[in-house]
Amino acid sequence: MSKTIQEVAQKELWVLVSQLKENTGNSELERIAPQVLYIIDQWKDSGKFIWSGPFGDDAGGMAVFEATQDEANTFVKNYGDLVSGVLIYHVYKWDVLWGSK
Repeated sequence: MSKTIQEVAQKELWVLVSQLKENTGNSELERIAPQVLYIIDQWKDSGKFIWSGPFGDDAGGMAVFEATQDEANTFVKNYGDLVSGVLIYHVYKWDVLWGSK
């Protein structure tokens, strides 16, 4: 099934930035890592764009993904449910190429 022009036009780029909470142990991070990788893989496997990786400080990371507002809300909620208590995270609409909306 092909995407309609309207579906493509509704998609926007989003940035999800995460940072370890203070005093987070390696065991907590190891516990959530497979689940986070799973939801990222699910996103890619459904044909959606996502680019993610850690920062060089080993304490944070970033994901850039394409989604409608509803898809982004769902993705971030699922992510938040997994990482709650271990990571601090923020999501931003990537509008750098188009200016503020």
